[in-house]
Amino acid sequence: MAAAQTITLFPLPDRPFFGGIAAGPDGALWFTASIGFVGPHTIRRITTAGIVTTYPISAEPRDITAGPDGAMWFTEGTGFGTPDIIGRITTAGAVTEFTIAPASTGLDLTGIVTGPDGALWFLETGPDRIGRITTAGSLTEFSLPSPFVNNDPNYITVGSDGALWFTESHANKIGRITTSGGLTEFALPGFRFPLGITAGSDGALWFAEEGGGVNKIGRITTAGSLTEFAVPFSPFFIASGPDGALWFTGDNFSSAIGRITTTGFLTTYALPAGSSAGHITAGPDGAMWFTAPDFTGGPYQIGRISVPVSASGIPTLSSAVMTALAVVLAGLALLQIRG
Repeated sequence: MAAAQTITLFPLPDRPFFGGIAAGPDGALWFTASIGFVGPHTIRRITTAGIVTTYPISAEPRDITAGPDGAMWFTEGTGFGTPDIIGRITTAGAVTEFTIAPASTGLDLTGIVTGPDGALWFLETGPDRIGRITTAGSLTEFSLPSPFVNNDPNYITVGSDGALWFTESHANKIGRITTSGGLTEFALPGFRFPLGITAGSDGALWFAEEGGGVNKIGRITTAGSLTEFAVPFSPFFIASGPDGALWFTGDNFSSAIGRITTTGFLTTYALPAGSSAGHITAGPDGAMWFTAPDFTGGPYQIGRISVPVSASGIPTLSSAVMTALAVVLAGLALLQIRG
């Protein structure tokens, strides 16, 4: 269903590899960006007015999250000959880096989130581990039940039950770990290749299922009950919005953003031609912000989408759509009268 939309794109001066994007405690958005594997590697900050500031770091950054200490925390390292690092950057731009492993180890750090225990929890894709680091730099690691078999843990979030929930893309599972290290895994049917995951306003976990042309958004309760919703494109990342709905992006060529309510009402929003959406997050201004690669040769961008929402939670339709609906309804009424 099409709906009224306002999309703003803020162009960057280059075409970086994007990682995560997250709202900071300073009212700005923070995102990761690298120019290839060799760099420069950066953390960038964009205000809601579109002003960008760039900060250099040591290795290729991946995901980013707001920490419990008023700073932003991020993962660095791809497993391709660079150290694996957990980074911290203050809102003033001061960077601290904690080396988790040397370049030869290849942990390949991915998702990161602040846990309910005040520590940072992150994923080690290479050895199939969950990492925990305190704000002082103390590290603990937990192996998945079947480590080193390419389970591919990718993204992580905090559930309504106080546990950490994460996707295991190649293992086709949703994982759960308590802050004391208790692990549970929930197998998905078929081949779903789950990627982004977030906690919904309904207390369940919602995630993107990209694999095998499935094109679904999954929902799993904290008890492990699964529901799936078909969507019109291959979903990649997902985030909870300030409107109580779930917002998701597609693969590199989807050129659309989707919104699904906790009852399954689906809306899609077309992006400008050539644009795509990668990671997405709720901004401090009530809008959703996303990384936006461009496939026409133009600059890469940071995007903002704002959708008017009615009291029922269903997006307000544009005046053009409302006019078209009125014409159709009037025609149906006339047919009934003539019949």
